[in-house]
Amino acid sequence: MILVFAYHGIVPKLWLRDAGEQAMLRAGGVPEGRVHQALIAMGMAELAWAFVLLAFGSRAWPYLMTIVGMFAALVMVGIQSPAYLGQAFNPVTLNLGVASLAGIAWMHANNLPSARRCLRRKPKES
Repeated sequence: MILVFAYHGIVPKLWLRDAGEQAMLRAGGVPEGRVHQALIAMGMAELAWAFVLLAFGSRAWPYLMTIVGMFAALVMVGIQSPAYLGQAFNPVTLNLGVASLAGIAWMHANNLPSARRCLRRKPKES
């Protein structure tokens, strides 16, 4: 999931400045003169979220926020740019896939091994 956010932040938004990404922003009401800035901001936000997942991946809240964010983004694309929902590589498969991965990670986040919870002494036998 970290790689998905890092890739989608860097490649289509910061590096290639994908025409489809720009078209979705225009359809969402971003003025022509601000599309480039909005694309950079979105790319940086996705990259920042990858770092949040990396730093706080053993906690549940980043995964819950990811699930909410993926569904919110899917609804926004569905309202503002519904033509993208039927394309070969579309927001439905991407957002539902990432939300599913976040759901699995959320269910297991509290059970991951951690150096913070390691046993320093052998438990007393009862």
